[in-house]
Amino acid sequence: MKKAGVILIVIGLIIVMIPVAGGWYNRYQQKKLLEEFRAQIVIQQQAGTVNESIVQGYDDLDDIFKAGDEEPAPTLPAPTQTTEAVQTTQGTTQPGETIVQTTQPQQTAKPTQAYRPLVIGTLQIKKLKIDVIVVEGITDEDLKVGVGHFPGTAAIGESGNCAIAGHRSYTFGRYFNRLNEVQIGDKILVSNGIKTFEYVVYKTHIVEPKDTYVLNPVEDYKILTLVTCDPVYTATHRLIIHAKILD
Repeated sequence: MKKAGVILIVIGLIIVMIPVAGGWYNRYQQKKLLEEFRAQIVIQQQAGTVNESIVQGYDDLDDIFKAGDEEPAPTLPAPTQTTEAVQTTQGTTQPGETIVQTTQPQQTAKPTQAYRPLVIGTLQIKKLKIDVIVVEGITDEDLKVGVGHFPGTAAIGESGNCAIAGHRSYTFGRYFNRLNEVQIGDKILVSNGIKTFEYVVYKTHIVEPKDTYVLNPVEDYKILTLVTCDPVYTATHRLIIHAKILD
């Protein structure tokens, strides 16, 4: 009876361990495939070159990131000048005759046009509770309202290198503040408003601000590159996350 009991316990443990072992194996296989893919991407990126406008935008991020922890000055509405005609009595030349001077009303100042970002999608990393809008552009104004898509890089979900930048500063929100917690194999969901694409992280690294090769185009794959400052507030380097759509 004791022997039968031991056998039943062993069988139970095996049944319990089968899905666990399967999960471990699947993660091992995925990690191995991602490492092989990363080696292929490195070769393609080294062979490619990024255009001048993208390089300039990447360079401009240096000042934008460094200014990210400064409290922005409040935007005050333009003063509206509405001066009514004023009559002033200067004196008289003849009894009963009054000289009147009238000041012309000044033109009302035109209000400055409010900034309206071009929203092109959303980005989610559920593990980190990141859920932000993606706007087109990486200017200071763009990155105050969401994360910004680099003009000239691949569109969301399309072949090539789709690059997106975001702040880690608390001043402008928590957009990419926890991006350093991303690990290989994590999923990033990016939507273009019509379809949601699932990218899987295959590489994370820290580079110098001058290392624009991270934005180099690729031809055969659909990859996503996330760019933010590192460390938080100091912005001396760039934290880069690379992910791909698994075929």
